Amino acid sequence: MSHRPNRPARRGFDPITLVVGLGALFVAAVGLSGDASWVSAIDPRWLLAAGAVLVGVLLLIGTLRRPGNDHGRSRDTTDSA
Repeated sequence: MSHRPNRPARRGFDPITLVVGLGALFVAAVGLSGDASWVSAIDPRWLLAAGAVLVGVLLLIGTLRRPGNDHGRSRDTTDSA
């Protein structure tokens, strides 16, 4: 019999870490390209529109998930014994 050691529960989606990671990738791309002139060519309105679309898609995905699916965790924290 193999016994798996107790592992900590997986955490859910972290949007702050995603934004920070994407920002770090952007800064790395600017640094590696050596030429930051293409950054000024990006229209902030397109960035805002892309962000709104991303948020909308994430909200739609969130509504499509089955309600009550908490990946095996019990909602009741009281002992029933």
